[in-house]
Amino acid sequence: SLAVNKERIVSNVLGRGDRVANTFVPAGAINGYDSPPHLPFNTNEARRLLAEAGYPAGVGLPPIDFLYVPSAERICQAVAYMWEQELGVRVHLRCKVTKTFAEDKANHRFMVARGNWYGDYYDPTTFLDCLVTGNGNNDSGYSSSRYDTLLARAQESDDELLRSALLTQAESIVIR
Repeated sequence: SLAVNKERIVSNVLGRGDRVANTFVPAGAINGYDSPPHLPFNTNEARRLLAEAGYPAGVGLPPIDFLYVPSAERICQAVAYMWEQELGVRVHLRCKVTKTFAEDKANHRFMVARGNWYGDYYDPTTFLDCLVTGNGNNDSGYSSSRYDTLLARAQESDDELLRSALLTQAESIVIR
C-alpha cells in the first residue's frame, strides 16, 4: 500500500472523479464512524520494510502473482507498475473471468487478489466482518485473534461511542 500512489490511479487511470480509497471502511460512508488514519504514499518506507523483510530492492522475492478480473485491468496494471518501479519486485498479472476469479479467491489460489465489496447494510461491520476469521466472505484467509476480539467486543457493546472506538481500533489493524 505504501508503494501505491492512489491519487495517481484515481486521476490518471480512472479519471472519473472517484475518491481515493485510503481506508477499509469507505470514508464518510457511515455517519458517526471515523476510520483510523491511513497509510500515506511513502515509497521510502515501503522500500525500508521490504529490505527489513529480507528482500532489499525486491532481490530474492518471488514474482508476485496478482489475480484480478478484466474490469480491474487498468488499475491492476498501474499497481503492478508502481510495485515494479518503486520496489523492484516482479509482478505476474493473472486475469480471470469473474466465475473463475471467484473460485480462485474462495479457494485461496492467489498471492495477491484484487478485492471489492459493497456495504449491504449501514454499519462499519458490513466491511469489517469480511476479515473475521472463518467468515464466509473472508476470501483472503486473514486471521487475527486481536482483530476478532475487537469485533466481538464491539458486537456486545451497547455503548455506541465504545463500539465505534473498538471498530476503529480493529480497522487500524488491517490498514497498518
